[in-house]
This record gives sequence, C-alpha cells and structure tokens, in this order.
Amino acid sequence: MLNFKKLCLLFLTITISFWVTYAQTVLVETERFQNPGGWSIDPQFMDQMGSPFLLAHGKGIPVADATTQVKFKESGEYSIWIRTRNWNSTWDPNQAPGRFNILINGKNIGQEFGTQPSAWGWVNGGKVNITENEITLILRDLTGFDGRCDAILFSKNKKFTPPNDRAEMDKLRTRILGLETKNEGDFDLVVVGAGIAGLSASISAARLGLKVALLHNRPMVGGNNSNEVRVGVSGGIKLMPYKNIGTVVAEIGNIFQDYNRVSQLLKNEPNLSVFTNMNGDGVELDGKRISAVYATDIILSRKHKFNCKFVADCSGDGAIGFLAGADFMMGRERRIDFNELLAPEVHDNLSLGSTIVWSAKKLRIKFRFH
Repeated sequence: MLNFKKLCLLFLTITISFWVTYAQTVLVETERFQNPGGWSIDPQFMDQMGSPFLLAHGKGIPVADATTQVKFKESGEYSIWIRTRNWNSTWDPNQAPGRFNILINGKNIGQEFGTQPSAWGWVNGGKVNITENEITLILRDLTGFDGRCDAILFSKNKKFTPPNDRAEMDKLRTRILGLETKNEGDFDLVVVGAGIAGLSASISAARLGLKVALLHNRPMVGGNNSNEVRVGVSGGIKLMPYKNIGTVVAEIGNIFQDYNRVSQLLKNEPNLSVFTNMNGDGVELDGKRISAVYATDIILSRKHKFNCKFVADCSGDGAIGFLAGADFMMGRERRIDFNELLAPEVHDNLSLGSTIVWSAKKLRIKFRFH
C-alpha cells in the first residue's frame, strides 16, 4: 500500500506531466477564426471526427484567406501540428485537390497541407519560432477544391504528439480550452434538426402546449429548403383521412424565398426555443428512455444539455436514435420486407448522396493536380 510520501510524489509527478503537456500547448480550432474569409464552417462530419472544420469550397477558384489572432504566454520554439486530411484518398491517394498553406505573420511555414493523411489526423508542420505574445495566423487556400482544416496546435513539448483517437481528442479539447457543459433546463420535447420535418414537428408541438427546444447545426433553419441549398417544398396536403396534414408545411412555405418571415414565425411561438449552430451529438438514458440530449456549440465547442421527456430526431442522419441504441436500417431494404413494388429484390447500401449542388458529366478531358 502506498504511503503518504509516495502518494504526494505520484500526485506531483502527474501534475508536472500535465503542465508540461498542456500548459505549453496552444490549440486553435479553425471554426473560431475571427475572420473565416472565403472558408466555410462545415459541421456535417462532427459525428465522425469530433468537431466542425473550415472548408474551402471555391468550385475550383481559391477562396479568400481565413485569419485570426493567436496569443502565447511564452515565446520560443514550438512544434506546429495541423489536423487535416486528403479527402480524395479514397479514390486516388496520389491526387490532393484540397491543398492549402499555413502562414504566421504573413510568412509561409513552408509546407502544403491537405495532401495527407487519408483519414482525419495530425500532420507535423515542423518547428516555428514564436517571438511575440500575439501572432496573425492565416489559412491560404491553393485550389478552391474543398481543402479542409480542423485545428492547428502549437506545442513546446518536443515529446508531445496530439492524439488521433476521437475520445482522446475530445479530452484534449476539454482540457486545453477549459470547456464546460451548460445545462439549458427542462423541455417536454427536444427536436434535433430544423429542416422542414423538424420545423413542422416543433411548431405543431409548441402550439399544443409543449415546451420545445429546436436544435440545428447550421446558422439558419430550413435544411435543404434553406438559403444554403434552396430545394423547393412540394407534395400533397390536407389529404384524407388526415384533413390537417401538411397545414404547417404550407404555412412555412419555401424558406429561401422569405427567410425573415419564417424567422418571425418561429419567434411568435412562446413555447418554442430555437438553438442554431448547435449539433445534437449525445444522449443521456434513464433505462431505455432518453432523458437528455447533448449538443455541441459549433462556434465555441461548448457542450449544452437539454433535459427532455420526448425526442424527435429530424436531422436526416438518425444520430440521436443510434446513440440511444435504437434499431436502424441503412441502404435500400428488400422488396419483400415491406411489400414495396419499386424496392430492389436484394438489399443494398445505396443511399442519398451528401450533396445535390454538384452534378457530374463524363467528358474526354484529363485533369491533373500539381
């Protein structure tokens, strides 16, 4: 059994190790950049890689620089690490269409990033000499073809390598950034996803007297019907035997045509609280029932807790149900499963693509990225 002196020595060793690892480390999450320039905050892969990131979607034309100020407690030599990936590796690891540079006070640190790894991970950018208490950090897109950068880390500890494991990355963020969970209180219903389905569910529930929290991981509501995507609403309403079906959808209309009107519509519901830039990504269970939903603030990285009696997962991804252990299916089910004449005879993994803005056409032209 350890005596008191050994316990004190062990505690001191752990404390020193913690200080050496984290006190001399500066973590910059790109979604917190003060001026994102032409880069966009992309939260759609948070469930896979743990956080939003900056995306340079310039359709082949390099976007404007993203810039921010970074403060240091100590000057000196730091190792710089960049969390990124070559998104094209699945198809051709030798081509890297999403390349970018890192600049400190206007000076390129000397490497191109976005060329590796194939999955999200840290790339060592070498050593940099920090001579001031505050620097200007710049992300410079080189291609306009979806370069992506999640975070930039500076460390004076030569033995420290930032983790690629998702759980360890969450711990690192929490420790360095000092993140705490904010309890938003009690709700009758939490709706995750503010597309047409989520909006309809939350408005209807609020009008029936329920206290509702509507969470959405974009800065504006609407999903595919928003100003960001602009897919029109269509379909039959007031169809018997459900004479009121679709009336809320009709009231919402096409959001991209008049966003201010829809925003006012939501504000007029006293039982409805809307939380934008909030990614639903965790649950708390009471037995098999969801008693709370957790969400991450996309800009500030802080966790928020929403206590609830009921949950509607309208995100399109089904992450909340999955995290709660609910049964799920992916792809297209067999024709005999639900007697659907147009379903395939054999189950497959075909699903809706992640974008409807891009289209492809086969041409006799060869593209080469240098």
